[in-house]
Amino acid sequence: MLLQEDALKFRDFAPVVLPANWSRIAPPAQLVAVCGAQNCAAYMSALGTKAILSLDDYEQDGKWLHLSVSRLGRLPTWNELKGAKELFLGDRLAIQLLPPKSHWISISECLHLFHRLDADTVPPGIWGAAS
Repeated sequence: MLLQEDALKFRDFAPVVLPANWSRIAPPAQLVAVCGAQNCAAYMSALGTKAILSLDDYEQDGKWLHLSVSRLGRLPTWNELKGAKELFLGDRLAIQLLPPKSHWISISECLHLFHRLDADTVPPGIWGAAS
């Protein structure tokens, strides 16, 4: 869903400088059709990890950063997922969802992380944060 002009901008969250082992690549056409070119970007590491970062506005359900991390032929390892999360989401809380099978839409070995920008998504006490 496209964001309104006065809303948060993707460029405020996308990395400006990438590590030497990462480069920006063209995002998939189907993603651009849904998000708009101004709200998403795709990246690839020299080791073959792909990442797609998008800014999604679900209106009453909030504004979210969505990070997809994939590898050709296999799921990303914990270290690959964690490295992409640190690069593209920083130290923000990121959540991973395991929806019912009826809602599965991925067609590749891909893991998804989400960060809500306009509200807390889970109570801080769940992960042991100081109150």
